[in-house]
Amino acid sequence: MTKKTQKLLDELRVLPAETEWVWFNRKLRNERHFQIYNFDDGQPIEPDFVLFLKKKDSDISLHYQVFIEPKGEHLLKYDEWKENFLKSLKKKHQINILWKSKKYTVWGMPFYNEALKKTEFEDEFRAALL
Repeated sequence: MTKKTQKLLDELRVLPAETEWVWFNRKLRNERHFQIYNFDDGQPIEPDFVLFLKKKDSDISLHYQVFIEPKGEHLLKYDEWKENFLKSLKKKHQINILWKSKKYTVWGMPFYNEALKKTEFEDEFRAALL
């Protein structure tokens, strides 16, 4: 496990404690198991992590799938299109209603980089969960 990945996992252990969310299958390390595709040009991306979160809110059970990518500084500019796509998921995703008592949301996070993007990542994560 790389240092940047370990830092991300350490961060994720702290952030949800501030919320009412329940980790549902806490995290999945994507070892080339699946790809998601950019809406604009179809380019594939294999997010490093997917968090599955669940929250009971009145009569509806909320389910989130959160795509997360830790990135080294040397790849931030090169993979900028991936970050833009991940950040667009929250606005552009569409999920058909499968159950009346459940709501599903798919969302992507800004890249995680402890030195350059940690605050942006934390702010976005907290805003989405609180």
